[in-house]
Amino acid sequence: MPFGGSVTLAHTLPLIFLSFLKGYKIGGNSALIFSFMKIIFTFHTPPSGNLSSYVLIIFLDYFIPYFLIGTVSCYSRFFKIEKYNVIFGIIFSEFFRFVFSVISGFAIWSGYFSFKKEILSYSVIYNLSYTIPNLIISLIVFVMIYKPFKKIISEFNHTF
Repeated sequence: MPFGGSVTLAHTLPLIFLSFLKGYKIGGNSALIFSFMKIIFTFHTPPSGNLSSYVLIIFLDYFIPYFLIGTVSCYSRFFKIEKYNVIFGIIFSEFFRFVFSVISGFAIWSGYFSFKKEILSYSVIYNLSYTIPNLIISLIVFVMIYKPFKKIISEFNHTF
């Protein structure tokens, strides 16, 4: 995508699994490390070159959403069946990642144009164009690997 964001092969799923397997503290710390790695390898320079734009993007596009993804296990324990909790966590994570990306896009681009409503609409459409595919891919991958993954984890937990 020209202004950031991309369709990936379930790149947030390992963070969600880690959060459910090892808890929200380890998941959150791992997500912050993941955020640093994303910044290093995928950071897109905002159109305004000022420091506040950089800080805004770093927090709204990286640290806050990925931290929420890493800590998803602490606020997605609504169902008795763990599989449904993880599915809810995937949906919740992508939704809040989308919300923060829209806010970031609006905040960055609203300084350049006087028509705020169109900027907000553009930010929503732009961010939906990669968030919806990421959500669908993550759900499909999760459903495909859930049983083998659960078996591997149960065997792993018995060896330690």
